[in-house]
Amino acid sequence: MPGKKVAKELREGAFDLYMDYHLAERYPTPLPVAKSRMGSSEPEWRRKAYDRYIAKTIMYPPLIVKEEARRPFLIRSDMLLRWFLPYSPTWKCYAGDHWFTGNRKVAGILLSETTNNNKTLKHLRRRFAPEESFYQTVLANRTDIRISLDNKRYTDWAGQDAHPKLLELTDLPSMLESRCYFARKFATGRPSRILDELDRVIINNRQ
Repeated sequence: MPGKKVAKELREGAFDLYMDYHLAERYPTPLPVAKSRMGSSEPEWRRKAYDRYIAKTIMYPPLIVKEEARRPFLIRSDMLLRWFLPYSPTWKCYAGDHWFTGNRKVAGILLSETTNNNKTLKHLRRRFAPEESFYQTVLANRTDIRISLDNKRYTDWAGQDAHPKLLELTDLPSMLESRCYFARKFATGRPSRILDELDRVIINNRQ
């Protein structure tokens, strides 16, 4: 979609924020909602988010002398964790895809140095991929902004793990149907017609 059309749609849309987010839970159950593109609505992903951003990891020495690497032990007890966490019933931990789109109001909230914002930032500083939880936690706990779960980023995580599928020409129909503003990831360093075809579609849509 050409940039002018994207900007018009954002200005006239019903939302302040387009962001993929879900509650990080120790015992997640299936949700009666459409799956997110990166799978963050799945119970397995939400459980992984709990271990990343809520559970506390303790490294203990190996039991066998010949082993050099220390081993991790995860504390998941709510009673023990409450002393280490910034979260509460009114400030819950959320996680999701890093990429999002928000308006001026959203930017102001993220830049505000509130007690909850600062505590969350400090807590996540040494956590894995904190950018997949900080924005979600700060913004999803607000009741004064309108949030769409569609972050307008097209990815294909089917059968993938750490990274989305490299998009090819055969993925173009699904990409266009999604009406997303961005897509990732694209193969580089090898012949691929999809980027040329995307340019053609955008040029035709401008006319």
